[in-house]
Amino acid sequence: MLNSYGQKSPIKFKRVINTEYLAEISELYNKYIENLEDDFSPLRSSPQKLTDYTIKTSPYFYVILSDNNFCGFIVLENIVGNKNHIHSAEVLICLKRKYWGKTALLAAKIFKQYCFSILKIVKLKALIYPQNSLIKRLLKKCGFKKEALLKSETLKNNKPQDIEIYVLFNKEKGGSNAL
Repeated sequence: MLNSYGQKSPIKFKRVINTEYLAEISELYNKYIENLEDDFSPLRSSPQKLTDYTIKTSPYFYVILSDNNFCGFIVLENIVGNKNHIHSAEVLICLKRKYWGKTALLAAKIFKQYCFSILKIVKLKALIYPQNSLIKRLLKKCGFKKEALLKSETLKNNKPQDIEIYVLFNKEKGGSNAL
């Protein structure tokens, strides 16, 4: 279980193993699927796909707990590198509405520190829909900067959908946010 690196915090992260917390993950994922996925997502097709995805990404799939209550999940995906060195990864976070705000910010900052200090990741990325203003604010408060706008990158509800890419570099590993 990840801790909060010496900070007094009720926030904890627990690595998901097998199907642990799968019911909570599925319920939350399905509630916010419109903010997370496009028309091409294979995870839309069946609950088994989400189970397979959770197990496949389990080395980097964590539930977020506050006072031992399930708040949401955070996962690293589309990892570039190998088991000895992760150069970059996309981060995806999904929280229950009651944990948006201060809890989300604290969880994001603790996880960012874990990614840079423990996993030694050089670059974190977040791909979001431009209309997702809550996540944009969260990313900016954590130091992420907008790197790109991909026009009509995908389809969402059968309409062209832009994607914004936000990035944060680990300065200790030689990364730079000078874009």
